[in-house]
Amino acid sequence: PWFKDKSLSYLVTDTELSFGSGESESFYAGAFSASYMTQKTEDDMDMTFIETLNGDIFKSYRACHKLIFNPDGTVNEPKKYAFKLTVGLIHNKKNSGIAPVARSWIVCVKSGRTEVSSASRSEVIKDTITFQKLRPDMFMV
Repeated sequence: PWFKDKSLSYLVTDTELSFGSGESESFYAGAFSASYMTQKTEDDMDMTFIETLNGDIFKSYRACHKLIFNPDGTVNEPKKYAFKLTVGLIHNKKNSGIAPVARSWIVCVKSGRTEVSSASRSEVIKDTITFQKLRPDMFMV
């Protein structure tokens, strides 16, 4: 339910494209220190969107948020609120629809915020949405 209109995805002004990272543990073998990798890690990702006149970004966030949390305070299982999110770089003059660099994750919305000011009436409203990376896309079934 994030976007019913796919063209809204072009309203992202800032995001991060994580290459991933790893955790390691170290041990000593005599006088030498050695390390080995133990796990891949990825946490959350912020994306900043230009808000539309109809509040589409806010409405998408609220729709996803309602899928996670029930009115009685319980939380649904991930299959009810997780979705695939792909972040890619596009060329502003030669958009073939295929991003030369892209990453995909299974995510959910974690938080959303916007900053508004009555002093700046002609400013564009931007919403920052934080997506929790649940797992890499390769594990989607």
